[in-house]
Amino acid sequence: VFLLLALSGCGNSDGINLPPCFPFACQPTPAAPSVSTNAATNVTINSAELNGNVNPNWKDTGGWFEWSTLATMSSYSTNNPGQFLGSGNNTVTISYLAIGLTSSTTYYFRTVAYNVLGASTGSIVSFTTP
Repeated sequence: VFLLLALSGCGNSDGINLPPCFPFACQPTPAAPSVSTNAATNVTINSAELNGNVNPNWKDTGGWFEWSTLATMSSYSTNNPGQFLGSGNNTVTISYLAIGLTSSTTYYFRTVAYNVLGASTGSIVSFTTP
């Protein structure tokens, strides 16, 4: 019984040095992607680089950006190609150069990712073109 309790987790459990995911002790639990939206960079009068992070949470995951001039994101553009982000359990950086923007305009954007277990959106972030 003690041995079974000691093997109940991944990695080093109760002083027992196990492999990162001992096959009988633990299994990864897939989930919808974890997503965050980061600040836009390289903002010019007509372009900006949109940035975010996605953790695929063990399932094949794709990601993209939505952006709008409306803070509610009730009407938004997804005019950017989806990016395959893998299926591991590490955070992946995602970015996209949005072009054709209008000067002196505030834009709102968010990161979106999807896998077979669901879609997730990051928080809405804004930037203003010069």
